[in-house]
Amino acid sequence: MRTIFILFIALISSAISMAQGEQNISTFANLQTLNITDGIIVHYPKSGVVVVNKSCVDLSKNDPFYTKAEEDYEGVILVLQMKIGENNPKAISVLFSNGPSDDPNFIFINSDGEQIESIGGTELFLPGNSYVYTTGHANTSFNKRSKYYYDGKSFVEVKQPFYYVGLKTVTTKAITLYTDKSQKEIVGNVPINTEVEVLLAEYIQNFGGMEYFLVKTPFGLVGWIGFATYNLSEGTPLKGIYFAGD
Repeated sequence: MRTIFILFIALISSAISMAQGEQNISTFANLQTLNITDGIIVHYPKSGVVVVNKSCVDLSKNDPFYTKAEEDYEGVILVLQMKIGENNPKAISVLFSNGPSDDPNFIFINSDGEQIESIGGTELFLPGNSYVYTTGHANTSFNKRSKYYYDGKSFVEVKQPFYYVGLKTVTTKAITLYTDKSQKEIVGNVPINTEVEVLLAEYIQNFGGMEYFLVKTPFGLVGWIGFATYNLSEGTPLKGIYFAGD
């Protein structure tokens, strides 16, 4: 009876862990971490990976990724080579670029030397199960957390109903929160210098155009606010929410 009881408790604990998201956490916990440059991180499996982590200008001249110093405009680094998924037998080369103007991105090159995709971000997770995860405030207005599926030919982003922001910040001006994105019915007004939390974003890649954020007040009310995140004349009403990139 005691054995059955212990087994029952273990099953319950396992179910709770999965419900809380620990299943994904354990996937990443098995990965090794490589700090490429300041603030740029890649996580990868413990086996089956060739780590290079060299600037392309420092590679052997016989290396297909070798770049002459005068041609290295974006500081490209050859990070590693690995199989992205079990059903994709050929290794893919992963490079990092600072971009033409503060646009950090990871570049994926197939075995034929063809670029598959360039994904913006400052942190990359490569579990080796055909999924790729990125985070980073890069060519976005917040720290965007994304998941992609590699089907052997291209990367397809896994759709999310909203993007989690989770930023505790302050208002830089008085703002109004609304019940929905039509911004007609008011939930409440929030004064300047108020501590708030940005919970979610309805993200559309419009490079600094109108975006909508779900904000929580100190009291616990939540409401939507929409504004152009690339507005240099008026600035951002929420500190830390701004378009990073060109």
